[in-house]
Amino acid sequence: MNAERRTWLRDVANENIEPDAWSNRARQLAADLLDGAGQLRADPQGSADVLATDLVLRKRWPGAFVTVPPLSVEQLRDLVTALLSSPSPAEGELERAAIWLSALDLLVNRISAELVPDFDSLAVMLEATQSAFRRWVWDARPNRREIGPARWLIDSEAHVQAFLWAILEPRFGDDLVDEQYLPGFGQKQPRFDFGVRRLKTIVEVKMARSASDFSKIEEEFAGDLGLYFMDLPRWGRMIVYIYDDSNVAHSERYDTLRSALRQRDLRIRDVIFVQRPGMIPPRNRRVPWSPLDGSSADT
Repeated sequence: MNAERRTWLRDVANENIEPDAWSNRARQLAADLLDGAGQLRADPQGSADVLATDLVLRKRWPGAFVTVPPLSVEQLRDLVTALLSSPSPAEGELERAAIWLSALDLLVNRISAELVPDFDSLAVMLEATQSAFRRWVWDARPNRREIGPARWLIDSEAHVQAFLWAILEPRFGDDLVDEQYLPGFGQKQPRFDFGVRRLKTIVEVKMARSASDFSKIEEEFAGDLGLYFMDLPRWGRMIVYIYDDSNVAHSERYDTLRSALRQRDLRIRDVIFVQRPGMIPPRNRRVPWSPLDGSSADT
């Protein structure tokens, strides 16, 4: 579309805008998509129709709203209340009805994800643990000399499991089970680290300390996969969570191992790799803090 046509169409979008018209947001978006001049107001105010339109348009064209603050919690709550309690759009108001239906669909899905987290929510929570390490505690100096500096060392699979339990338990509550034994053969009775019963999902935690550990992890799964899913009514899929504690991160091996595990069994739905927090020193520099000199070699 040439400049002349864009200008004509933008003028049509801006034509006859009424001060309180609920459809103004759509006109502003159309004009902005045509010329990129930033026609959108920073904070939509007004009726439920206005807020619902803003919510729906943001979902479809997020790039155009990147500099516009999202609807506040109060606005979203008021919008839910209004859409559920106000009289429905009248016969013939097709545009308003479509906006209401789309907004309700977005809001109900968001509320459902918060109240009843699904498999995708679980995967997102586990992926997000990497960025959660930004505030990990590793003090250089003690706040209380007789105790020493606070340092949350992750040095074993048990430490990783404790960290993940603190992340998952508030969201899944009684549905989260810990260290469950699986049906076995003979002397072999493996167990998984976590399970979310409602999602029929196992979360298995592994730690890699060197390049060779990636091959060992694959071999361990090759030997136990048949046992993980013997009780299909209870457990039908798995997420593998691998904490990379190598002195040199081996990120180039991530895709290879992820592909290998998923090809072994389609019930391994995701393989998540997380590198140790940057403030925790490499394993060969982890020297216990000594109260005699008030310091440690890893600082």
